[in-house]
Amino acid sequence: MTTIVGIDPHPQHHTVAALDAQGQVQGVEQFPNSPQGLEACLAWLEDLEEVRLAVEGPTQTFPSAALRTGFGSWLTRFLAEGLTVVPIPTQQVRERRGRRKTDPQDAVLIARVLQAEPDRPVLTPPAWLRSLQELTRTRRHLAQQLQADRMRQRAAQTPAAQTTLERVVTVLAGEVQELEGQIQHQVQVLAPQLLQLLGVGPVIAGVLLAEVGDIRRFRSKEHFASYCGAAPVPWESGASKHVRVNRGGNRRLNWALHIIARTRLRLDQSSQALVARKMQEGKTRREAIRVLKTYLARQLYSVLLKLLSPGPEHIATS
Repeated sequence: MTTIVGIDPHPQHHTVAALDAQGQVQGVEQFPNSPQGLEACLAWLEDLEEVRLAVEGPTQTFPSAALRTGFGSWLTRFLAEGLTVVPIPTQQVRERRGRRKTDPQDAVLIARVLQAEPDRPVLTPPAWLRSLQELTRTRRHLAQQLQADRMRQRAAQTPAAQTTLERVVTVLAGEVQELEGQIQHQVQVLAPQLLQLLGVGPVIAGVLLAEVGDIRRFRSKEHFASYCGAAPVPWESGASKHVRVNRGGNRRLNWALHIIARTRLRLDQSSQALVARKMQEGKTRREAIRVLKTYLARQLYSVLLKLLSPGPEHIATS
């Protein structure tokens, strides 16, 4: 008899809820996000029959060593133990949620999504995903540090400070360049077709592959745009109706879309025409660029779906 276990992950703790074949709640527990908490969770799961794990948004942090406070180590261990892990998009949990929100309630809702859609694809991260995630995320961190140190170097007035910062900047610039070379090599091996898209260079392509993972986990281009933080959020209050900025989603993907949009605004006439048309309709330039990012997210979904289907494990790796 299959037991569906919903997991609501958080940096401090993870809430776990088990449903039997009839959808009845067998138990709800909360475990610390620590090695001891993981062991306790695995021991709790051992008492259940034919466990299938439904996890909210697992591929957002899977399985980067740079995000040890996330869910990566848990997923790695679950997969190593032979457990079946099924990703559940955050948006689907929100759609089922009522006015009340508690972690136990969310864990049950996550399990019910899988119970209602038992054929959802299982998480089978390809061998290259972890490597590319670590490369792109480390490169982003170092590039941000490099920019900050360059600003400090320009502002420094003491010769000793300027000399020290110059050495630091030189080292960081070299390391960023080295990482970019490794990212470019992986992209050339995995999906060189992405580099044919206007505005998509090796680093952006690497971020897209690393953060999207299995494109099949997104049920539509609108869902993918929402995950990228590029879908508009409607807001109504009485007679007032407007669209709010989407502050959520994967900010690394949102950054990639922003870079693509900036490039296309310089080089692509159709993108320029879209932004100009939206501004004529009364939108600000910033709002018009957000529309362009939504369009780009939907376009990338179609491209990635064609490229990565039936799954990212089928990309050439040699």
